[in-house]
Amino acid sequence: STWGQNIRFIPMTLRFLFVVLLGIPAAHSTQFSFLQVKHPFTKTISALTAQFSPSVPAKGAEHDIVLASPPHGCSPLKESVNGSIVLAYRGNCTFIEKAQYALAAGAYALVIVNTEDKIQEMSGEYPSNITDRIYCVMIGQSDGEKIVKRLSESPSGFLWTPSRSYSAMVMLWIMAVATVWGGSLWASHTIPSTRQSSSETKEPADEETEDMSVDITRNAAIAFVVFASLALVLLFFFMKYLIFVVIGAFAIGSVSAVHQCGTAALRSLGKRSTFLNRQVQIPSVGPCSIAALLMLPVAFGVSIWFVVCRNEPIAWIPQDAMGICLCMFFLKTFRFPNAKVSSILLCLAFFYDIFWVFLSPYLFRGKSVMVEVATGGGTHEAIPMLLRIPQLCQTCSPALLGLGDIVLPGLFVSYMRSFDVAMRAPLLRGYFLLNVCGYGIGLLITYAALFAMGVGQPALLYLVPCTLGITCLVAAVRGHFTKMWSGDVGNEVRLEKVDEEETPEDLRGTLLQQP
Repeated sequence: STWGQNIRFIPMTLRFLFVVLLGIPAAHSTQFSFLQVKHPFTKTISALTAQFSPSVPAKGAEHDIVLASPPHGCSPLKESVNGSIVLAYRGNCTFIEKAQYALAAGAYALVIVNTEDKIQEMSGEYPSNITDRIYCVMIGQSDGEKIVKRLSESPSGFLWTPSRSYSAMVMLWIMAVATVWGGSLWASHTIPSTRQSSSETKEPADEETEDMSVDITRNAAIAFVVFASLALVLLFFFMKYLIFVVIGAFAIGSVSAVHQCGTAALRSLGKRSTFLNRQVQIPSVGPCSIAALLMLPVAFGVSIWFVVCRNEPIAWIPQDAMGICLCMFFLKTFRFPNAKVSSILLCLAFFYDIFWVFLSPYLFRGKSVMVEVATGGGTHEAIPMLLRIPQLCQTCSPALLGLGDIVLPGLFVSYMRSFDVAMRAPLLRGYFLLNVCGYGIGLLITYAALFAMGVGQPALLYLVPCTLGITCLVAAVRGHFTKMWSGDVGNEVRLEKVDEEETPEDLRGTLLQQP
């Protein structure tokens, strides 16, 4: 419709987001800890544990707090600090070098005093002589100065970390699985073979949610991963400039996604309501439904809310709403034509995730490109392409999940739903439910690895085998692998009811398309 063409004024923005979200890490663990000063004053100071540091214990023993000599800790320490908590100013050398010199002097822990009050997570290559041998955390500048001013009074304290809360992780898991489930059902609903013609149902066609589907070809699958890598590297080097481009694209693209999802939901809830489906003529725009008109201010309102409050604690509400709508919109818009193309993209993304999380530190001076981008690269902004749920305890780090870890496996789950519909397979014997369960299990394994290792995990490392891998094995056993691989279900596909006037072109809509 004319209205649909006008509201979807940002197709390039959405495709840009689809590429960028591939570059966002799966699950990243930000380890909050605390420096509890006991003498000569009592103060609980917030800190962030370095990626290369062992996990800070829930309650540590009290130790003396001393200042490194030299203060930046970039050369062998001149004084013995055996069993002490060493303060060192940020700068002049890498975090790893500071940790090595502190460890060599016998320090119990290293506390980096940042050059500003805001703290950030420290990253670096994990040398074997540091890992599990010295705790490394960062505190803000003003907190560090308060301790330094009282050094003559022999300050002491201990490091501790709050107990982990799993409530946010459970909510995030439910949101991710529900998004994959709902997005796949919505995508299959827009396929001609899964709905009756409007002439049979006598309901208006869903003009706002149709005719935007894009089949992902083999070349497009390769190009997605290549451009995602380029986008990731550009963000790594130019984060302080491009972060605002990403935030802007996220806000603009979400307007269309929230509008599309909200309109579809209203029309679905109000199927028997002639009011919501009534078409009205908008000057210079064209016809649009009442449902679409009602969702327009909501879509813009949610996006503006996020932009204005993006650095506030409440920002997770609009961010998650926009993220879920974007995921569902991508699942409906982009489609795998067969398992061959989906295998190419998922396998490439599988190795892409592993490389940029674990191997990139060897090429980028000890920094994990993916983790650096996810944490904002030292800017005061954060990449919005994440679902984020705060913990019930204010001192616990939020639960995070990249949108790419929902969309990429979700596209394969969506294809399995279409395949089941085409094969007319019952739910319990089809592949859709198998993949939804596999996705949920893979996500649980991801978070188990996250807790065990304490560093960001490439979720596709676990999600791809639990979805694509299991499906290929089951399909081979059942004898469906060839049809699934090619996307050609042959003559087995039939509509439950074929209209007498249906043309061969209409009937072809019941078959899964080939590239």
